[in-house]
Amino acid sequence: MFKLLPKQPNPFYFTLGVIFEVVQSAEYIIPFDGMPLQEGIDYVKFCLDIMINQTKFVIGAPTCSGNVRIAVVRQDRGVEFVVNNQLRIR
Repeated sequence: MFKLLPKQPNPFYFTLGVIFEVVQSAEYIIPFDGMPLQEGIDYVKFCLDIMINQTKFVIGAPTCSGNVRIAVVRQDRGVEFVVNNQLRIR
């Protein structure tokens, strides 16, 4: 009757795997554990700016926008809000 053909690999998943390998090999390694606090604040602001600005170019309502307020949480000092993206140490 019917003859079963061997299962062929899905070209979509193969292509996705190749893309993943290329992207993974080009990733930057960010040393968060050794990053100074101010650089961490700058990095967070950078990531938030990318996310907010990205929504300008997509169809539909923006998923995030507005003014960004960044806070630092420390075990000994609690929550401190960052002013003008610069940590003010008192």
